[in-house]
Amino acid sequence: MILQALVLIVVSLVSCVASAQSDSAESRRGVEAEARVHFERGVELYREGSYDAALAEFERTNQLAPNYRILYNLAQVQAERHEYIEAVKLLNQYTQAGGSQISAERKQAVAQDLEKLHQRISALTVEVSVPGAEVFVNDVSVGRSPLPEPVQVNVGTCKIRAEKPGFIARTQTIVVAGADQPRVSFTLVAEPRIASTARTTTIKTNDMMPFWISAGAAVALGGATGVFGGLALNANHDLDQKLNSFPTQSQELDSARRKVRTMAALTDGFGAGAIVAAGAAVYFLIMPPEHTEVVPTTGVHARVSPTLTGMNVSGTF
Repeated sequence: MILQALVLIVVSLVSCVASAQSDSAESRRGVEAEARVHFERGVELYREGSYDAALAEFERTNQLAPNYRILYNLAQVQAERHEYIEAVKLLNQYTQAGGSQISAERKQAVAQDLEKLHQRISALTVEVSVPGAEVFVNDVSVGRSPLPEPVQVNVGTCKIRAEKPGFIARTQTIVVAGADQPRVSFTLVAEPRIASTARTTTIKTNDMMPFWISAGAAVALGGATGVFGGLALNANHDLDQKLNSFPTQSQELDSARRKVRTMAALTDGFGAGAIVAAGAAVYFLIMPPEHTEVVPTTGVHARVSPTLTGMNVSGTF
């Protein structure tokens, strides 16, 4: 655990819901009861290690009865979820909202927690060759180029993408270590221009080629399994005959046993391959990949693709 122990067991739920405002005592009691349920459920889920679920319960508690102490608990959960940037943000909100109500000892503990968390955050610099390109970090937009400052990222794998209309998007994935200052540069290339008089259309078809390849591999491997299975049975039969004959040469027995083991191993190997190929064939049959192609609406354009029943010809004529 990165941060200190939860203050869940030392923070009274009553104090968490005391700030809930309501027009009547009855509605206030209803809010308190609902907040208590979410709070206690969040504690239980946190102790079980179900951090995503615990986060949802504590957020709901804070919505019903806002209290700065809950921010500390939320920071604990985010740290366990390896969302270190969010944990730092919540701890800063906690100290700011708590102000003088937070003891000096608690402030010192929070400062130590923040120091540890900062070691798990890096400053990523992203440079793009053209201005106005939108930059995404882990599929979240962080602004347009040129970015005014580095982007904070959590340690681990980080995917960066830059895109702009009229240019080919670029993506790069890097591994970030704690307190690193990585730098990523993108050179965007303009997309090829199509003459204004040319019109295009998009054709989407199911690509059955992976299915046929997998099915063919399954048949071939299944046939090989049968062949080597038969050879293994023959080898085992020969070994039985040698064992039941007298006298028997030990060298002949050793050779017969090795042959049985070899044939059996080959049978198992080809059998396993056939099972994997058959599974892949079933997968591609149920979920064939989609092939998307942009073609001109004028002129002649054809595409031949395999289907379950044969070959399919698509295009414009």
